[in-house]
Amino acid sequence: VGVVIIEYKSQAAVDTFGRYIGRTTASLAAHKAVVMGLEKALESFGANEVTIFTPSPTVVQHFASKRRWKPKALGIRQLVRRVQKLARRLDRFRVELASAAAANRAEKQAYAALDRVGEGDGRLL
Repeated sequence: VGVVIIEYKSQAAVDTFGRYIGRTTASLAAHKAVVMGLEKALESFGANEVTIFTPSPTVVQHFASKRRWKPKALGIRQLVRRVQKLARRLDRFRVELASAAAANRAEKQAYAALDRVGEGDGRLL
């Protein structure tokens, strides 16, 4: 998965990273990316407001404020609960559908992680 953390005012990328997470579904990967990005925003940058931009409409629906879809898969339910727990530490948390350009930036980080798998153990790049 790939994550790009952008500072709101400047719109500059303040961190980009990717991690190889093994063979998985696109939905599970998208949810893991949300967890990773949120953890990084909280732990490394002390964020108090976070907007997640994801190319996954399913992820957006799992966190939509008015009408939340409940995931059926146990792994995704656990990740949704993790995000909800992390989000309680914030003053404001939103999840929105990403533009193609934003999704492309994160996808580049994911491909970099895949390229590095043969060279290491899949940790953060």
